[in-house]
Amino acid sequence: MDVATRLLTAEEFAELPEDEWVSELVRGRVVDMPPPGMGHGAIQLDLGARLLEHVKARGLGRVIVGSGVILERAPDTVRAPDISLFLRREGEVRRLSAGYSEDMPDLAVEIASPSDSRPAVRRKAESYIAAGIALVWLIDPRARTVLVYDADGDDTRLLREGEVLDGGDVLPGFAIPVADVFAV
Repeated sequence: MDVATRLLTAEEFAELPEDEWVSELVRGRVVDMPPPGMGHGAIQLDLGARLLEHVKARGLGRVIVGSGVILERAPDTVRAPDISLFLRREGEVRRLSAGYSEDMPDLAVEIASPSDSRPAVRRKAESYIAAGIALVWLIDPRARTVLVYDADGDDTRLLREGEVLDGGDVLPGFAIPVADVFAV
């Protein structure tokens, strides 16, 4: 399959052989990204663990790291938020799919890597909102800030150290000081 010259579907993308690069599918094209560094992984694990503890203690749903979500079709876009939260809905069982999910998470967390440009990471966060994800946290370790996007996409808040990141209407009761996000 010549992936350089034609657009791929999410299903074809899932069948590509794995290599040393992390990749996403953006409007049918494979986009390679260098693997994130240790600081990125430490933030991902620590924040993911805190979210998991909160969610499991209350039976609210599932927290997943680095798993693909199909944001668009024709041409397809598959992105992998660093952390995703899938809330349980009353009367509904949200099952884990074997492949990429077409069911949108309720929260997506993106942690900017040193190789990421700020505009590119913001576009990624905005694509999550456009796909129907209710809450997006964009974590910038260099600036030590968290940019919070909500479902309408117009309401963004920039949080700095000394402020508190909370789950808002999506995850009531969850809160963490922004300084603690970077204390890994």
